Amino acid sequence: EYLYIFLVCALCIMPSVESLSKSTNISQIVNSHYGAKNEHAKISSGCKVVTIFGLEGVGHHGIAPIIMSAANQSKDFVVGSLTTTIHGAHGIESIIHPPRIVEAMSKGDFLLLDKEYAQLNEACKKAGVICVFRPGSGASFPASRSPFTSKLKVQKRWESRHMQYLKTHGHPIHVQKFHKAISAHCEVKILVLHRNLVDSVWAHPTWDTGIVGHAQVLQMFMKYMSENLENIPKDDWRRFNYEDMWRSDNTQVLKALGEFLGWDIDWASILAHSRFKFDSSKPLIDCQSLHVLINMEKAMKWGVVADPNQHVMKLPMTNAFNSPKINALKRKCPQIRNN
Repeated sequence: EYLYIFLVCALCIMPSVESLSKSTNISQIVNSHYGAKNEHAKISSGCKVVTIFGLEGVGHHGIAPIIMSAANQSKDFVVGSLTTTIHGAHGIESIIHPPRIVEAMSKGDFLLLDKEYAQLNEACKKAGVICVFRPGSGASFPASRSPFTSKLKVQKRWESRHMQYLKTHGHPIHVQKFHKAISAHCEVKILVLHRNLVDSVWAHPTWDTGIVGHAQVLQMFMKYMSENLENIPKDDWRRFNYEDMWRSDNTQVLKALGEFLGWDIDWASILAHSRFKFDSSKPLIDCQSLHVLINMEKAMKWGVVADPNQHVMKLPMTNAFNSPKINALKRKCPQIRNN
């Protein structure tokens, strides 16, 4: 569940990453496939980075494919894919492999990352194309194993005493430093994906010793994300509620998302052809666990992420009762019926 950032579109005319020469630089790759006078290219200021951030269990794997399909239909040009490490070969394949960003940034080594984005920006401008980095699964906070334990279930991966480490180094990346390194050269669009705490925790109910421990870890990372987002220009990020997909006007919400990303496309068609699962079946959660998590959600501090003005359509943050799955349990669980 690490952050994966892709440069995509025109894959049919791009060679595979493995076939690229390690001595090939970014400018040669971009120009060789588009040319400096590409009549069909939209003149741009350079590169755009589109990525998804969110807590574990918020639905990265459901939303990311929709964003990828949208990227492919946008007027922006997308090229190839990035898969090798930040310290790898020169050229398009060496720009970044995000799991190494943690290591590079925690050592204060911004020079290489900054240099690579500068090179990409200049190459895209010279070729007269917009190069868009699109998300894979997105950045999950936290990302599976922590630096302190390889265990997922028998102990909590993160404790309150680790907060200073998190503020200094980030995990899986340092949000603010990541934004700073990219925004020096590229336009940045961060989609902050939100989902109610109950469904988010129940995606991995056995992690961090169980639902309470897991919810506490997610609370810690929400605090970290919110504090970082407070220091990022508000125009560079927006919230999208996972539960928005069940709204009757979900295509309008997606259209508002498209306006934020700068993509004027047919979102109804994107949604119709997506594999998003509108599954409203009842989750296998007992009433006592549901009651505990709803109370934890009520007490949770969401910070700037809860700001309605930061939603793509200025909607409030969703909660457990916006979930079709949770609402289906109201008859079964009388203790939550009047919440």
